Amino acid sequence: MSILKPLIILSILVFTSFVNANGEAAHESKSVSIVQLISNPEKYDQIKVRLIGVPRLEFEGEFICLNKESYQFWVSKNCLWISPNIEAINVPYKELEKYNGKYVLIEGTFNLKNLGHGGMNSGAIENVTRYQLWE
Repeated sequence: MSILKPLIILSILVFTSFVNANGEAAHESKSVSIVQLISNPEKYDQIKVRLIGVPRLEFEGEFICLNKESYQFWVSKNCLWISPNIEAINVPYKELEKYNGKYVLIEGTFNLKNLGHGGMNSGAIENVTRYQLWE
């Protein structure tokens, strides 16, 4: 496990340095995990971040979860509200819905005070300008 984490971080940094079809890589974004955001929200408040998680886009339910289990069983505190900027991503909303339940990489600004619909999440990624399938 100790070797896995640096390899994942290195992969993210290399992979996200390129422009892709679902938004452009923001070089000023900080690569973080959902765990880091949940456990130290003050450290990342109003910071542009890049992370991987499992999303759901639907009416009054736009969020990204730590893993597939949190997504499947709706462990909402393991999830962050998301607000995609469809113009910046340049992909129709319906296309992004196809990624529901799959791992995606997103970039946006973390807001610790925005807990999403009904205050159920552990913060939010606002103005999501990158949204791509993580295969």
